[in-house]
Amino acid sequence: MKFQVLDRLTNQRADAVQIALNEDWARGLFHYDMGGFVITEDGTLYLTDLSGGWRKCPKDRFILVCAGGEVDK
Repeated sequence: MKFQVLDRLTNQRADAVQIALNEDWARGLFHYDMGGFVITEDGTLYLTDLSGGWRKCPKDRFILVCAGGEVDK
């Protein structure tokens, strides 16, 4: 499933690099080597880097949107 992640703070598409650089929950991810966002089968959203780092996103931090419309507020 293709999806976009919108940032509730900016009402824009989420910037994974800026999030990795500036948010405590994403600390430890390699901002220069971001993999992007992934959704697990149970619907959990993670931010990843290409070195194998994963950070669980705060539950109400983002809005998920797929081709068919809004997935999760």
